[in-house]
Amino acid sequence: MKKITLLLSLFFSLNFIAQSSANNFEQNIIGEWSISSITLLNEENGESVETSCNVCSKVVFTFDDREANIKRPDGVQELYLWSIDKDIIQFADISLRTTGIEDATFKGKYNIKLTQKEKYLELKIIDDNHHVSYTLTK
Repeated sequence: MKKITLLLSLFFSLNFIAQSSANNFEQNIIGEWSISSITLLNEENGESVETSCNVCSKVVFTFDDREANIKRPDGVQELYLWSIDKDIIQFADISLRTTGIEDATFKGKYNIKLTQKEKYLELKIIDDNHHVSYTLTK
C-alpha cells in the first residue's frame, strides 16, 4: 500500500511540474517579438541557408484571447489563434477569413524551443515537415 501511495504521489508531482512548465512557457512568449532570421534546410544535401532580416516582421502574442498578430514590413497583418502542448505550438490562421491573405507565414503545428540568451530571449519555431525554422527574439 505504501508503494502505491508513493507512486501516485510521484505521478501527481511530475504531472504538476509538467503543467507548471507549460504555463511558464506560455507566459514567456507573451509580448512582441521580431522575426530575426529564417532558416531553410535543403533535403537533398542536408545543408541549411539562413536569411537574416534587416526590416523584420513583428509577432505579438497575447494571452487572454490566444492571438498571434504578425505585422509584416509591407503593412499586411496576419492573425492567428495559438495553443501550446508541451514543446509544440499550433497556429490556426484566421487571416484568410478576415483579410483574404493566402500566403500565411505559419500553418499548422511547429516544434518550439525557448532559450534565454545573455541579453535577449530567443524563440525557435521549427517546421520539420517543410524544413524551415523561424528565429524570433525579444
